[in-house]
Amino acid sequence: MQLEWDDSYKVGIDVIDKQHKVLFDRIEKMINNLKMDLGANADQALIKTEVEDMFYFLTDYFNTHFALEEKYHAKYNKDGLAEHKEIHKSLMEVLNEIKYDVFLKDNIDKALVNELKTQVLTLWVTHTGGEDQVLKEGLQRHQAEGDN
Repeated sequence: MQLEWDDSYKVGIDVIDKQHKVLFDRIEKMINNLKMDLGANADQALIKTEVEDMFYFLTDYFNTHFALEEKYHAKYNKDGLAEHKEIHKSLMEVLNEIKYDVFLKDNIDKALVNELKTQVLTLWVTHTGGEDQVLKEGLQRHQAEGDN
């Protein structure tokens, strides 16, 4: 699965769109770096450290990003705020499940990294390209009503 940003993921709030793009780019870069390090004589301790660092970054960034998104939902999508908070909570639970599954592995190989990439990207693409579009709709309604 190749991940590339395109404008269909935009929600119309610059700071949110920039964070979404950063996450697309960072996930792709982190996974590609892991693949390069998985040569014939891969240092599993180093690989595990890189995977752990990746998950710590993702967990921190997702939490920070989700808090900001929720602030905008409170302004542009009040009726859907509680539901979106639950979606964020569920996403963090799924990310943590993936993280703990990987942390328990003795060996990290290219197949596992590819599986990891697919899981994380699917999680992110589904959220950004689907669930976050509700925020875009709320912003458009707000703008149409002239409440800028």
